[in-house]
Amino acid sequence: MTSMRTTILHGLAWTGAGQVLHQVLRLGVGIALARLLSPAEFGLIAMVVMLTGFAEMFLEIGLGAALVQRAQIDETHRSTVFVVTLAAGAALAGLFVLIAPAIAQFFGRAELDALTCVLAVNFIIAGLRCVPLALLTRALRFRAIATIEIIAALTAGCAAIVAAARGWGLWALALHLLLNSAILTILHGAAAGWRPRERPRVAALRQVLGFGAGVLGFRVTDYWSMRIDHLLVGRFIGPASLGVYGKAYELVLFPVRQIGAVVTRVMFPALSSIGDDPARIKRIYLRAVGLIGLVAFPCALGMGAAAESLVLVTLGEPWREMIPLVQILCLVAASSTIVTTTSWLYMARGRADLMFRWGLGAGLIKTLAIVIGLRWGLPGVAISLVVANYAVLLHPSLAIPGRLVGLRVAEILRETAAPFLGALAMAAFVFLLGRALPLDPASPARLGIQVAAGAAVYAALMHALSPGPYRELRQLLREPLGRLRSHLSSGNRAVALTRSRAS
Repeated sequence: MTSMRTTILHGLAWTGAGQVLHQVLRLGVGIALARLLSPAEFGLIAMVVMLTGFAEMFLEIGLGAALVQRAQIDETHRSTVFVVTLAAGAALAGLFVLIAPAIAQFFGRAELDALTCVLAVNFIIAGLRCVPLALLTRALRFRAIATIEIIAALTAGCAAIVAAARGWGLWALALHLLLNSAILTILHGAAAGWRPRERPRVAALRQVLGFGAGVLGFRVTDYWSMRIDHLLVGRFIGPASLGVYGKAYELVLFPVRQIGAVVTRVMFPALSSIGDDPARIKRIYLRAVGLIGLVAFPCALGMGAAAESLVLVTLGEPWREMIPLVQILCLVAASSTIVTTTSWLYMARGRADLMFRWGLGAGLIKTLAIVIGLRWGLPGVAISLVVANYAVLLHPSLAIPGRLVGLRVAEILRETAAPFLGALAMAAFVFLLGRALPLDPASPARLGIQVAAGAAVYAALMHALSPGPYRELRQLLREPLGRLRSHLSSGNRAVALTRSRAS
């Protein structure tokens, strides 16, 4: 029987490789579209997406996660969730068509009326996707999921770039969102090979609704705690500023969130299968969170250190206002690296209700901090998030879920301290190097030198300090390389034996 460690590593390998390709495509498409479109156009679509993205969580009411977490499900559960999510998608689509004029009036932009109506179609598309995706995740079919995401990102991205080049403007961004969602839905359904076969049952809905309601509650509060700054910036500062702020936020959190998404997609179903063994969950969690920090900390802090060249080279001079935001928000990204992993503990232990309650409190604290920061503009909002994350939220965000598996905050900090401090030292070096180089900040050579030097310095620091996560990573890399060498050696011996017999 395949061990849990092998299952997790196999899932991480496929999910990680898929996410790297997927996100490289996404980043490339984002840069291309940023070159073709204006910050205001990005800000306009962000205004609608923050509302539709929030409403989309009510499609499944956390039922997709319940299908993954529940020990036993049957066809009645699957068919019931499918009907519920499809009906919810149709209802939300109709609702957003009705309130589209009000959204346009709230933000003071008439073009948001038609845009909202078009994007409302995505509710129905997403409703069709919920159950097939949950079944693929439950079956740990990460290879299929990764392949589908790459196909969708490539197809939708290319179409959006062509549309933007032909002058579609804002509608190129809408096409990107809808086409990507439609392709995901079609391919997830085909890969799962499932169709509803039973009538929906109220009893089946009740069995999955308890866990799902807690997941939904947390997702709602987490969604707004992560986007309330976007809403307030768009309302009180304007769409152009929201476009700049949103792009800075996306750029900085891009690598961190994707690393977290890769591991979460694997760890949630894996840990849920051993939810009755807290000590084992604790051991696996600590090893995983150390590895995440080892990779994500240098990505986040390195982007802040090279922010000037990074923004000017990738996006161009019109986005210069992003530079100080990237430098500040990289600290938010670093803390988010660890905090977001705690959802595994809540979900594996079936305590989505506790996750929801803490998410609600954390969201209120973030909102208050952002409201205070608004008076100092975009930098004030970014700084307020840094202060709230580190001074108020970090300790309870780790301590509350840690109690579920006997995990202390000090243990998490000890596991991640060396990678974080090493990343800070590397970032300081990269920042000073950028100031010393006699190259234009918009020069790709300057950015390339900073990236290469930062990677070398961080690798040297980790090798010298040799913290636990670094040793774990070396061991993980050594195993497949050892198998490869053994395979090649066996092949060489077989070839030599064949030649010997032939002679």
